[in-house]
Amino acid sequence: MKILDHITLIHRELVGELSVEEAKLLNSWKNENEDNLATYEDMVEIWRLTSDYSAPKLNINVSNALDNQLQKIRQEQTKSVVESDSLHKESASSSAKVIKLRPYQWMMRIASALVVILAATFAFQNMNGGDSYNSGNQLQFVQLSDGSSIWLDKNSTLSVDKSFGESIRKVTLEGKAFFDIARDEAKPFIIDANEVDVQVLGTSFTIDANDDTPSVAVKSGRVEVKADEETKIITKGQQLEVTDNGTLTESEVNLNSDFTWTNKDLSFKDAPLSQVFADLSNHFKIEFVYKGGMDLGNCPFTSKSLANTTLEDVLNILELTYDMNIVRKSEKEIKLSRIKCRK
Repeated sequence: MKILDHITLIHRELVGELSVEEAKLLNSWKNENEDNLATYEDMVEIWRLTSDYSAPKLNINVSNALDNQLQKIRQEQTKSVVESDSLHKESASSSAKVIKLRPYQWMMRIASALVVILAATFAFQNMNGGDSYNSGNQLQFVQLSDGSSIWLDKNSTLSVDKSFGESIRKVTLEGKAFFDIARDEAKPFIIDANEVDVQVLGTSFTIDANDDTPSVAVKSGRVEVKADEETKIITKGQQLEVTDNGTLTESEVNLNSDFTWTNKDLSFKDAPLSQVFADLSNHFKIEFVYKGGMDLGNCPFTSKSLANTTLEDVLNILELTYDMNIVRKSEKEIKLSRIKCRK
């Protein structure tokens, strides 16, 4: 495999665009010798060190920038080979020593270019406290500092309180969103949404505050809903709707359909693995179980639509991309371990 071939594959793996066949090629190259493995680990470490910050607010296309740098390096490499051959001919009758760049040196040139490209995003951190997220004309995934995941529907806004996480975790919602809240009994999670206050410790639910009759539907756990002076608690499969006169009306929801709007086509762009697992869980009606404390929020994954891909093929892609161990415990439960995030 040529030097630029495996660099490209490593890059595709790091941005989550590696196919199953490409992953096999990359793994085969890594296992050829220790030098290859060392080169691979160096590239991954460089990527990790330059990706400790959360997603930038600016729309910087790292992939295109890297492709441009690779093209320049290819041109320089070709020029270097021509010049080196010329020097060989000129020095054939003398004892002059000509030193060629080794492939590993070219790899470091490329790695250095990658570092420069990624370093350009450092100054644009996306901190939670006081932040505001507006989804515009598309769905938007938001990962908060406490590990909670939120899917904003189109034309929705989420505002995070400046004191978020100090004693309580408070946000304000305009529009519609699905919440998957990280459990923290010491710090209740509170959502202010169109005359409705929702308080939870750790659960998943949808709030639709788009019109005059906002509603809250629970997928898992329990939720406390307050409207005017009335307060009710609902659990999995239940929904509360605020009527015109301000009272709360309870009904049931369909767990198999009412929560799938978050990502129907299963397409991802730099999505954290926490979102990927949540969306796959919704789509395939299964539960992913993995060790708590894993920092999956900074583990990006990119893919075109997987809606028509079998669960087995999706798991193969994830297994090869992140070198994870996948065990199917039952028809409804999959256990994940040894996840190596490509930051």
